[in-house]
Amino acid sequence: MLNNVPPGQYEIVAWHEGWRVIGESPMFDVMTQTRVKRPVFSDAVSWSKSVTVAQGSTAEVHFTLGEKTPQMAQGH
Repeated sequence: MLNNVPPGQYEIVAWHEGWRVIGESPMFDVMTQTRVKRPVFSDAVSWSKSVTVAQGSTAEVHFTLGEKTPQMAQGH
């Protein structure tokens, strides 16, 4: 919850790092001196929604991870 937000039009963005494993990457573990494979995850995604906050009122914005139209995160 955000308190004391001035009235106006806002763009709210929800960001989530990639969570689907899309492959593996070989690497060398220095501690164990063995070759290991680490998971490679999908790119981060973001969802955005516009909201208008009226003077003296509240506004709600809801996001559902996994929506059909996520946007690729930019600048992260």
